[in-house]
Amino acid sequence: MHFLIGILIAIIVFVFVLRYLWFAVPVGMLIYYFAKGKKQYSVGKMVAAGALCLFSFIVFISGSDSISEPQSIQPASMVNNTFASEDTSRSQTPLPQAESSTNTEEEEQRRLEEQSRIEEEEKRRLEEQLRIEEEEKLNAEINADAVDAFVTLVTELPETASDARGSFDVTKESYATLTQEQREMIPDEIRNKYNNLSVEISRIENRERIDGTQIVISATGTKYHYPSCRTLTYAGTPTTVARARSLGYGPCGVCDPPS
Repeated sequence: MHFLIGILIAIIVFVFVLRYLWFAVPVGMLIYYFAKGKKQYSVGKMVAAGALCLFSFIVFISGSDSISEPQSIQPASMVNNTFASEDTSRSQTPLPQAESSTNTEEEEQRRLEEQSRIEEEEKRRLEEQLRIEEEEKLNAEINADAVDAFVTLVTELPETASDARGSFDVTKESYATLTQEQREMIPDEIRNKYNNLSVEISRIENRERIDGTQIVISATGTKYHYPSCRTLTYAGTPTTVARARSLGYGPCGVCDPPS
């Protein structure tokens, strides 16, 4: 009976200290047997204690976890493979900070490219604006020269009828070559004079006709007359109206020559 109790106590102790203090089982049994006295020893009891000690040793060596379920120890090769797998996983998985840095660099690159595109467009716009301004300036100079030439033709009309008629033809040709923009640049005074050039030329022609009219002047009088004037007491000196005017003569009030 005492032997069975000792076996039970040994099993209980064995359950709690199997992993780390397996040697306490046989020691506990020996202490129990000594407490009961030396006379209690027998060959059977000693064989049972030795068998129990051997059994506990075998359990410890095999790492059995059927009772206490201790954590199994993985082989070194498996542990190394596990660490290598974790390292590979970490190397393949980008860190959030690195990914954020990459996104920032890409955004900065896109911003710089967009800024460069805007600057290039602004440069082309300024170049186009400068070209247009230079073209407008050149056109303005051309228009001004054309208008000035036309104004000169209109204002410097020759005094003789034949020259005035020829100048008038040239002036009309010059006006025909002007663009609408150039015509709008002509001052109103010059435009009105151009529109009245034919009238002016008619006046010149009429003046030439009058100035060429043959009249007579007397040595004692201050008037010029038609040769048939009844106021003449003797034949006067033949001349023209223009010449008589230049000498200070005026038209006769009786025969009324042209003035």
